[in-house]
Amino acid sequence: MPDTRTRAQQNRAVRQEALRAQIAAQGHESYAVEIITKLRDVDTDIDSAMVQRYKVALDGHLALLKKYIPDLKSTELTSADGEPFQLIMPEPIARL
Repeated sequence: MPDTRTRAQQNRAVRQEALRAQIAAQGHESYAVEIITKLRDVDTDIDSAMVQRYKVALDGHLALLKKYIPDLKSTELTSADGEPFQLIMPEPIARL
């Protein structure tokens, strides 16, 4: 199946994948999960100063992740030919 994306779209996808790999290698995602796990552990007592430090660190890691890996708000669906899908709705049935 041929790639129907423009050169700019292909370059953007390559850069985004490289940034994802770099962020994964730096451990930002795993560190954020580790902090969340520590905060959720009810058996461990954490003083308020440490909770604040965890919060600041977690906010920083999440901000970095959001900057380089934006939320996907929509997904484009295409057929095997690269054509966009069309959703054809049947005519509504008249109420009796």
